Parts: sequence; structure tokens; C-alpha cells
Amino acid sequence: MNSKKVTMQDIAKATGVSQTTVSMILNHRYGSFPQETIDAVLDAANSMEYGFRARRTESAGNVVLVLVTALTNPFYAYMVQSIDQLATEQNVRIVTGSTYHNAEIEQRLVQSAVESNYLGIIYLFPPDNIDAYEKARERVAVVALCNRVRHIKGDCIQIDNFEAGAAAAKHLLDLGHRKIAVFSTSVQGETTSNATRLAGIMSEIEKVMPAEDLLILRDNSDWETILSDCDMQFDIGYRLAQNEKIFNNGITGIICANDLIAFGAMDYLTSMGYKVPKDFSIIGSDNVRYSRMPQIALTTVNLHIEVVASAAFNTLMNRTSLRRIGKDAGRSARLQVRCEVDLIIRESTCRIEGQ
Repeated sequence: MNSKKVTMQDIAKATGVSQTTVSMILNHRYGSFPQETIDAVLDAANSMEYGFRARRTESAGNVVLVLVTALTNPFYAYMVQSIDQLATEQNVRIVTGSTYHNAEIEQRLVQSAVESNYLGIIYLFPPDNIDAYEKARERVAVVALCNRVRHIKGDCIQIDNFEAGAAAAKHLLDLGHRKIAVFSTSVQGETTSNATRLAGIMSEIEKVMPAEDLLILRDNSDWETILSDCDMQFDIGYRLAQNEKIFNNGITGIICANDLIAFGAMDYLTSMGYKVPKDFSIIGSDNVRYSRMPQIALTTVNLHIEVVASAAFNTLMNRTSLRRIGKDAGRSARLQVRCEVDLIIRESTCRIEGQ
């Protein structure tokens, strides 16, 4: 046994990482650290016989973990803020974790919350790691945003992303556009909002034009790239707008997965001398505050962020109440809230000339 007390500084020197990194990992705040870094720090701490503090879980009973994909997207930042306001009123604290759609990161964050005896977990996106999600539901209250209620078994707030895509496509088609592109982040699986929204777009496209005429452009950045780029969503739109297929195929209408991607696309196209909406009609999604600025005036799908956030938190609190009085073991009737979407038409879309 070591006669000298091992410190975090000793572990930092042994592993070649900062003392802050060691502190966060030893306190189970794994965040977005690579798995090899986490393993190296924990292995060093064990081999050096570091004296771990006993974890205090009894004080975590008023803490809620709110999971997002990336806080750089205002869609999530606004919802976290709205949830925090509601939580404060009920003496509940929230902590936030970004998963970047990485299943391993999601599992670590969820497992840490469960082991710390958190009050509950709110997913502000459909879970990517279903196994971690299901195991968490056995231990704590869990609420998730979803696209279709059949995708997950627990309590959910359903955003109709199918209708969001359909409304955007119908608007462009009604304006006479027949050369349309979709700008999207990578599709992680069937349950993602992007995949569901694309299905809604296709449902309208197929009514009036060949489905193969729809140009679908995706960004396939991995989670490390997303982590390193604070302007990732904007940059996706900026990059995708440079694709030569847009100009070679005569695209006139663009549907973007979110408002930030739309902002990036508008920035590139206008920098090249194109006019929005005269040359390109562009539609976003989320209706973040910046989209209504007169300099932008983005047509966008309104997902009613504040309503969704309120529904998620209140549903979680309802579930915790049921668990406390013994009427729920995690497998009983689901709590479901459905939030409708609507299209807000501004100045970034217009009718094709001559139509």
C-alpha cells in the first residue's frame, strides 16, 4: 500500500492529461472524453491506489438529467432554459449532457444519472441507445421526445416531424417549385427526426413529381468533429450549399433540417451573389428567435419549443409522483403528449416566376 496519499495531480502526471480532466472523470462527469482517456485515468487511479470518495447519492433526489445532442443548436438551448425555469420553481436542479448522437456517450451519461439516484432523465431527442434507455426506465423516471409513439415504450412527448416535413414540401410545391433539395445532418436510424421528416417530405413530393428528382444532401460528420466545431450546424448548411448538384440540377427550393443549417445555406448563397428567395427559396425548422429577424425572415416549421419543454418536464414530474405512491413500476400505462407543428411563412420563400 502506498504510504503517500495519491492526489489527482499525481494521476494527471501519470496519464498525461490535465488535473481538471482527472477530476471530472473521477467524479463520474465523463462528458465527451474519449473512452481511452476515461479508461487510462481510472486504471491509473486504481493501480496507484487512489482513495476514491464515497459517492453521495442521497442529495441527488432533486436532480434531473437533460440530454441533448449538442447545445450549440439553439433548439436545445432554448428548451434547456425553459426546463430550468420550471425546475427552479419546484426546487429541482437540472444538469445537461450532450451526446452528439454517440451511443457510448449516451450510455455513460444515463448510467451516471441512475447510479447517482437522480430524480429522472429527459431526452430532448429520440434515444440512440435503446438498451441504456430501457435500463434507466427500470430505475428512474424517464421522458423522451419522439417522432412516432411506437418507437419507444415509455413516456414521450411526440413532435410530429412527419408533418413538419410534409408542410415544408407542400409549401414549396404550392409555390411552383419542382426542383427541390433537402439539407440534413446524418441519419442515425429510423427513429431520428431527420428520417421521419424526410418521410413526410417524400409523401408530398411523390404526389406531383418523381421522387428521384428530390436531391437529398447529408452531412456525415462524426461526433468528434461535431464536438470540435461550435458552429457545426451553420457550417453544415454553408458546406452543403456549395454542392455542384444544386446548380447542375437547377434546384430552386431548399428544405433544411433546422434553422441554423438554413442560415448557413443562405449565407453561402448570398455571398455568391444569389438572391433569397428570388433564386432560392429556403425553409428551416424550429423557429428559433433569430429566424424572425427582418434581415433573415426565414420561413420555418414552428415546433413550439417552449410548449415541448414544458410538456417534457411536467410529464416527468407526473411520472415521479406516480412512482412515489407505488402506482408505477416502470411498465404501466404510458404518458403521452402530442405537440402539433405549423409552418410560419416569412420572406425566404416565394413563388417561381411565371407560375
